[in-house]
Amino acid sequence: MLQEIFSFHAAAGIQYVNMLDRVLSEAGGRNEFPSYEHTKLETAVQYDYIKTSLSRFQQNCSDVLAFLVDPPDKWRRSVGDDPGSKENLAPIIGDFNYLISRAEQLLKVCQDGKSTLVNNDSVQAANRSAKEAQLVTQLTKTTNRLTFIFLPISFVTSVFGMNFVQFGQGELSIWIWAVTTIPLLVICVLIVERGEWMSSKWRKWRTS
Repeated sequence: MLQEIFSFHAAAGIQYVNMLDRVLSEAGGRNEFPSYEHTKLETAVQYDYIKTSLSRFQQNCSDVLAFLVDPPDKWRRSVGDDPGSKENLAPIIGDFNYLISRAEQLLKVCQDGKSTLVNNDSVQAANRSAKEAQLVTQLTKTTNRLTFIFLPISFVTSVFGMNFVQFGQGELSIWIWAVTTIPLLVICVLIVERGEWMSSKWRKWRTS
């Protein structure tokens, strides 16, 4: 009767590990080259849950295997003198050894899957940070361009004020404002657009 129970236990265990194998295959397929949307916290929690269940299952199979290999005295006295009983136990012992081996393999799959998930999340975080840094750099360059365009105009305007003949408030011609503003504007644009090139040429000239 106990042999039939152990046989049923082994058969149920095989169905259980096959089910976990399918679940892990689906989880691994979802996270192969994952996008940020597929790198979910619940997937990592699923790996941890399966890993805990497999550890308990493996311990249970080890306990049953230890019982079959070295049974208690009462069990040994009941089957020790029957060679057929020992022969009947051999396939069951093999089944539980197989279950322990499958559990070890699936535990490794869980560990590798979670490591891949964490590594992918780190890579995605680095990519997001790089994109954000690139956007900040572009925004900074755009702000610098606008600043260097309006700064000379504002400066010259504040110096001259409205003291132009054309406005009826001074003796200066507005052409003086234009002649002063346009060269400053060109210099500022060159500094923004070609500043790195100009600085590299300056460094080479000083070191030569």
